[in-house]
Amino acid sequence: MKIEVIVPMLIVIAVCTGLSPAQQTGVAPPVVTRDKIIDFFEVHDADVRSVFKQLSAYSGVDIVVSEDVKGTVSLTVTNKSWGEILGIICKVHDLAAANENSYVYIMKNSEFLKRQIDNATGVQTAQDISPLRRELIKVNHVPAKEIVASIQSLLSVRGKVTLIEHNNSLIIYDTHDNIIQIKKMIVDLDREASQVQISCKIIEVSSGAIQRMGVHFGYKSGSFEATHVPNPEAGIISDAIERVTYGIISPEKFSAALEYLFTDNKGEIVAQPQITTLDNKEARIFMGQQVPVKVRDEAGNTVIQMINAGTALVVKPHISGEGRILLELSPKKESYTMLEGQPVINEQSATTNVVVSNGETVVIAGLTSNETRKVESGVPFLKDIPLIGNLFKRSENNVDKKDLIIFVTPHIIQNGTGPAPLQQPATIQDIKEE
Repeated sequence: MKIEVIVPMLIVIAVCTGLSPAQQTGVAPPVVTRDKIIDFFEVHDADVRSVFKQLSAYSGVDIVVSEDVKGTVSLTVTNKSWGEILGIICKVHDLAAANENSYVYIMKNSEFLKRQIDNATGVQTAQDISPLRRELIKVNHVPAKEIVASIQSLLSVRGKVTLIEHNNSLIIYDTHDNIIQIKKMIVDLDREASQVQISCKIIEVSSGAIQRMGVHFGYKSGSFEATHVPNPEAGIISDAIERVTYGIISPEKFSAALEYLFTDNKGEIVAQPQITTLDNKEARIFMGQQVPVKVRDEAGNTVIQMINAGTALVVKPHISGEGRILLELSPKKESYTMLEGQPVINEQSATTNVVVSNGETVVIAGLTSNETRKVESGVPFLKDIPLIGNLFKRSENNVDKKDLIIFVTPHIIQNGTGPAPLQQPATIQDIKEE
């Protein structure tokens, strides 16, 4: 069938570039009536405005044509709907068709692009001419300076944020709409940080007690940096094992482990520090003393130098959800010896990451030292006779090995009410059966 009219089909946007209507506007067109397809359509040197008028009459869609659109159309197509034919005409004649809600507006493609630019510019212009307002916002739970960078990304070209450190506040100077968005951002960022209570027990035990305690040490990290200093009079301090080791013990087994260590005087508590820190904030615990030591400076003058002697532990907790805590642990043991009037620092240190549940205990072992002391024995009186006394006495070195165990137990503090109570402790038999 040969017809010189155009069969109706939906069109929302059709631009001469060849893109579909939906691609030009981002708005889905109405549903196409597929049964109104023409077998054959042909026009020769027809006025383009007249063709659009025919399209409007046949489809029932109002079509408004820009005054700049002029010229003639020659076209032969088959099996096309009126919308497809309209798109072909726009493509061939550098035209665009835009949906204006109740009608279709036909214009040159250059006019269409200008309208797009003007619309985008209009949005920016509206923001540029909007009145600015100032608002003071109090930040309650985090340092205000930590969220300034996030806020600056939301400011308009004319916007500004000022930090008031003495009362932890921000002054926002921007449009009304921007301030609303910034306040929403601050609410999301200004949340009270969780707290973690870190409880430690530092225990000095006899050699071998750690292995018999029943704790599985599944982590190894770090190495000793101890300096060997031969000093027969004061003893020799040296590292005894190669690596610091870590194990995890459940809350119900913790008290039983301590009870075992104190049985038969195998262990002695050195310190029981406790500290509370914020989530993702580092806490430092030091147990020991600063010892004044007389040393000589480069000029040969005697001066006092303060040296740390003790055990330090740096803990940084990260609450990962569901009662799990990632602990960054850095234990360090420091001591010193004197060599030719100068102190020599002996240091044992390591760093590791351990994930535990709330209330579980990390056991750190491997901070170990050997103290060698010279012991003399012999025949009384005779061993003290000058020159021949050595024939009646002998000397031997006794090695006193000591292991330092650090128990670290984190507790998440909920809503400022303190840590949740632990389960009842188990017995020593529970430890051994496990």
